[in-house]
Amino acid sequence: MSDRTSRLSTLVSLLPRLLAFIWRTSPFLTSVAVLLAIGNAAVVPSQIWLTKVIIDRIAENVSSATEGSYALTNFVLPVAGIVGVWILGVIAQSLAVHVRRLLGQRSSHRARMQVFAKMAVLDPALLETPAVHDSFNNALEETEQVHETAFFVFGWISDLLSLIAIIGLLAHIHPGAVVVIILTSAPGAIAQAGFLARYYNIVRERSELRRRIQYLGDLLSNAPGLRELRLFGLVEYLLDQYRRLWKVQHADDRSHWLRLGRTDLLYGLLSVVGTLTIWCYAIFRGLMGMISIGDVSLAFQAAEQGRSRFNSAFSSGARGFERLLYASNLFEFLDREWEDAEGKLQSQGTKGVAIPKPIQKGIEFRDVSFRYPGSNEYVLRNISYHLPAGHTTAIVGPNGAGKTTLIKLLVRLYDPTEGTILVDGIDLREIEPESWWRHVSVIFQDFQRYNLAARENIGFGELEHLHDDDNLMRAARLAGAETLIQQFPRGLDTMFGRVFSDGIEISGGEWQRIALSRAFIRDAQVIVLDEPTAALDAFTEREIYEGFARAIVGKTGLLISHRFSTVRMADSILVLEEGQLVEHGTHEQLVSTNGLYAEMFTTQASQYR
Repeated sequence: MSDRTSRLSTLVSLLPRLLAFIWRTSPFLTSVAVLLAIGNAAVVPSQIWLTKVIIDRIAENVSSATEGSYALTNFVLPVAGIVGVWILGVIAQSLAVHVRRLLGQRSSHRARMQVFAKMAVLDPALLETPAVHDSFNNALEETEQVHETAFFVFGWISDLLSLIAIIGLLAHIHPGAVVVIILTSAPGAIAQAGFLARYYNIVRERSELRRRIQYLGDLLSNAPGLRELRLFGLVEYLLDQYRRLWKVQHADDRSHWLRLGRTDLLYGLLSVVGTLTIWCYAIFRGLMGMISIGDVSLAFQAAEQGRSRFNSAFSSGARGFERLLYASNLFEFLDREWEDAEGKLQSQGTKGVAIPKPIQKGIEFRDVSFRYPGSNEYVLRNISYHLPAGHTTAIVGPNGAGKTTLIKLLVRLYDPTEGTILVDGIDLREIEPESWWRHVSVIFQDFQRYNLAARENIGFGELEHLHDDDNLMRAARLAGAETLIQQFPRGLDTMFGRVFSDGIEISGGEWQRIALSRAFIRDAQVIVLDEPTAALDAFTEREIYEGFARAIVGKTGLLISHRFSTVRMADSILVLEEGQLVEHGTHEQLVSTNGLYAEMFTTQASQYR
């Protein structure tokens, strides 16, 4: 089977799935939309037939006018019918638009929720994979278009049913009229479907280009980022980059749509020739007395409406085909498991091994090496160390030494490429990631700043405490944020950021204290802080570490810091260099060895002399 045939087969199989998706969104609205589509389909054929009846009866009355009487009663039913059909058509059309819009919005929302839910449970290693981001962005874009799909589906149903009825009317004139309409209208519709399929492939192939354009657009529309762009004079440079990439994309689009426009024009003229042929044939048969004047009128209207409905039905079909192409992005993302993805978390042995509570022995890194998915360069090599339970361990080292990567392995965002991490002797890979994460509280240096209320920024650390003000303030107290929150206009309910009208802007150091509060509110066995006081002054730093010392009593703590005033409070210190563990011990032991740690400590201390 060719790739093209296989692709077409896949798309055809998607149609019932898409219809089922829309049906499950709202069976009631879907049923109403189908009924309205059927009602709309009956309007034009009914009007054509009733018009023929009225004209024929007029002709009959004119021929009998010499008798001095007109049978006006013969016109009551067809005139009432055509008026009734017209009114019902207006009502059905108006209702159909609103019903389809509501159904489309609900379908888009449902699709978006499924995409977000899928992204939320993806393996952490996949979140940094370009292919996953392309697939996610393609699927997310499609969720915004699902409402259009609903419009096309029901519009196509209406056009197709109307076309079938009109073809029946044309067959009343002559079966050949049906053949003429099909032969002169079908080629254009088929060509359009082919163009749309090729355009879909163009769009799919340039997913990364679209992401680059979107990223530049985000940079140029982000208020905090714009300040830096203006200060460094980068706005015009980035605008030029945006224009350049957009022109590359637009050149492809322009070439494609110009070719489609020329093709549409040629096939449009062909369909007009078909309509004129039927008209001439109807006039000829009318003049020969072979059909009535009403039949001539029917032929004129049915030929024009047949051409129009044929083009509309197949245009809707082509657009529906296009929508199926894009819908395949949505279902492809929802269905794909990425089982063979490099770096994906792997469970070994029996799943669901219970986590010791409390951890008794500690956490052991046993000959651990790691390289990021898609890279051949090792970030960590042969790390072996035991983190005792209930102790605080600090990690220091130059930038790029692998400190944050070590934390990512500990909290199991990644599994080691080689070696093993053990928790009380249990291979961490035997523990379900979600189960382990419930026992770990971590704040990375690039922590998330939520443009939400203070309550949520702290409570997200443990959702069950989201409305527990006492626990929220206890965590804030440990992080040195209690006084800060008390000064906010609405306390815990104060919104952060200028995204919303009632939000306030807070400093980087204040954000850091809020993030630390989020780490401290969770009753975790392991607390991990990555550069927790980088944006804080010395007084606040001391206050926070006094709170940190209270928060980790009986727990295992791990922190990364470049400040040796912070590091020296740890029970033990690990020194990393170029991904290897080169030293470990207490502050006093490491200073006395005159190694890398002593050199770094002396260098920093000299800055304060």
